[in-house]
Amino acid sequence: EVLTKALSTAQLIIEYLLKLQNALHKEIEENREDGERYKSELENYVLDNQLFKEENEKLKRELRQKRKALATYEYVLNAHGNNSAKELIGFGKKNALMKEKNGSCVCATCG
Repeated sequence: EVLTKALSTAQLIIEYLLKLQNALHKEIEENREDGERYKSELENYVLDNQLFKEENEKLKRELRQKRKALATYEYVLNAHGNNSAKELIGFGKKNALMKEKNGSCVCATCG
């Protein structure tokens, strides 16, 4: 009778350990899947961040270019104060005060 109880207890312990092992394997698999999902999300965030950096650099370049153009317009307005701003807006026309040269604006009168 003692041997039967000992075997029964051993069987219960083994069943418990097997269930615990299965639960741990399931948790490990869930954690692995979560890790893969987080890794994929991180890669997407890194890619998005790179795209935002590139867009930011592009916008900074455009801003610098527009600031240069604005400074040129202000200079020409100050240098040729008697001429109207409408003549400056005629950019590209023969009689305009502003001409495009190498991607930037220059005064057609004084260069």
